[in-house]
Amino acid sequence: MPLDTMDHREPVRPLVNDAQNALSKAEAAQRRGSRTLEKLAGRLRRRGVVVPVDPPATAEWALSLRDEPTRTNVLQDALGAWQQTDPRAATAWALEKGVKPNPP
Repeated sequence: MPLDTMDHREPVRPLVNDAQNALSKAEAAQRRGSRTLEKLAGRLRRRGVVVPVDPPATAEWALSLRDEPTRTNVLQDALGAWQQTDPRAATAWALEKGVKPNPP
């Protein structure tokens, strides 16, 4: 096929499809993370505790809890949700705070 009649968009189509698939997966992970945090916040609200739903704020807040088992559980839930939306930031934060990050 002569160069002037070739469809130049065709070689790009697989890249566009890959980008759309990656975006879809990232959006799904973010929704899962948000649902996890909302469930956690709901459980705590039923016990009279108000907790932020933003993953970084939730993780930071969890460090302030005095009861060790509760602190560990809430922190791991928050980190797990955060890792679904921003794994690098969650891992960096955990390492900075001396918290063992959740396995991927």
